Amino acid sequence: YFTINTWYIYTTVYIMDSLVNAVLIACFLVLHGTLSIATVNCTNGDIRLYNGTTPNEGNVQICNNDNEWSGVCDYSWDCEDATVACRQLGYNDTTALVYTGSYFGEWSKVEFGAYSCSGTETNLIDCSYNIYYVTHSYYCNSQKLAGVRCTKECNNEEIRLVDGESSDEGRLETCYNDMWTPVC
Repeated sequence: YFTINTWYIYTTVYIMDSLVNAVLIACFLVLHGTLSIATVNCTNGDIRLYNGTTPNEGNVQICNNDNEWSGVCDYSWDCEDATVACRQLGYNDTTALVYTGSYFGEWSKVEFGAYSCSGTETNLIDCSYNIYYVTHSYYCNSQKLAGVRCTKECNNEEIRLVDGESSDEGRLETCYNDMWTPVC
């Protein structure tokens, strides 16, 4: 639907005429098998976080060989796996919080899972995994998706009191290198 401004009637008509011709040519080529139209949603091995409330959390999805997003099963999903997922997403100096049981909602397609990362890998596809569990719906289904929250433990130079009987007493800690450290 186009709104035509009277100042640009000639230009708009010309553009619309060109668009109609382009659509007709594309339809002709598709009908005769000389043009294929494909939509690429992702690149094989890419990951994303799906359905979180912030960009740094959600169910983990991996792009499959068909360039479609697929869920990751939570069978054996642990801190090392979640750390690698956060690293692959660009959250390098973070704490990875593990979520299981489709915490961030369900997804119909589950093709990956049972990862066994050491925690040093760059990408999830670099980790070994066991396809057996993914192919059995008892272990992996839309209610058993792996999730993660990639978060820093703290921001440098913050301070806090912990283990006190009230909020104004306790052991003093400061954030150093994004981790809470006791002050001596």
